Amino acid sequence: MSAVINLLGKNLSDILEKPKPACVGLIKLALKDQGIEDSFNNNTLTLQSTKEMLENSLKKRLKTINAKDPEKIIEKLEHILRENQAIFTMSKNLRDSES
Repeated sequence: MSAVINLLGKNLSDILEKPKPACVGLIKLALKDQGIEDSFNNNTLTLQSTKEMLENSLKKRLKTINAKDPEKIIEKLEHILRENQAIFTMSKNLRDSES
């Protein structure tokens, strides 16, 4: 699932004009806030839980750092997530084949 976090982090970096590592870190903190960091670490993160993290924890963190228009940023990231949801499918297929 690091591909998803890196994808979102890169795009958040482009939007905020901040370094990618900082944006990836912000997303990882939002995962922790949401209580789903274990899903990330175990490679079982779902599309739905990622969307919930964006809409809840990440939006709060964006407001905390005074990002301009957090709602619009989340909408852009959700759009990117929808466009790239095959990452979740590929990850699930890999997990299933390893079982």
